[in-house]
Amino acid sequence: MIVAAGANYVFQPDGKFSGGRFGGGSTSNVTVGSQRSTGGIYSVNGYGLTLRSAAGQEQRLFFARYDQRLIYIGGSAYTPDR
Repeated sequence: MIVAAGANYVFQPDGKFSGGRFGGGSTSNVTVGSQRSTGGIYSVNGYGLTLRSAAGQEQRLFFARYDQRLIYIGGSAYTPDR
């Protein structure tokens, strides 16, 4: 299970991103970890966003764009910095 929490992302048109968090967990034995990401590459396919960190970790998240001012990544809403 992959978890993303409380993070700032910067997405570039060339497919690179900076910021974010990568984490993990287990359902049989409760184990949780978190690592701040310095960035990597991303791709969007339909309603999915795949983030691959520079360290090789990968997470797949739900992605939806509501309008120019609001997008959803995972279970969180984000607005662009102006």
